[in-house]
Amino acid sequence: MIPLALLAALAVVVFFIGKLLVAYATRWTSIFVESHMLDAELILRTGLVPARWLSGGRLRRRMSKPRALRRLDRLVKYYERTPFVENDTVRKTLVDRLDHVLDAWENADWSDILPRNNR
Repeated sequence: MIPLALLAALAVVVFFIGKLLVAYATRWTSIFVESHMLDAELILRTGLVPARWLSGGRLRRRMSKPRALRRLDRLVKYYERTPFVENDTVRKTLVDRLDHVLDAWENADWSDILPRNNR
């Protein structure tokens, strides 16, 4: 038979681990949602690739346009299904505008959609 004090201590440990996991998941979700919102806002305001999406030096930039297109496509898909949109009208407007930018990026030269400091 397990002593009652040991069970109580174990329950306290499990409780605090659970609280830590919930806090971690809440923080991670907040960062994830906020980064998507900031990316969408920047893209819609400027029509440019967010600077934080770019990685590597000049030699890797040639490969970055397809990666940026995939990332924007994933952002569109995120807004098609996320519950973090005010209503369906806002969702449709946001998705339509992001789709329009995606089409523009597909037809643009890579240098035209880079932020000025990355050209």
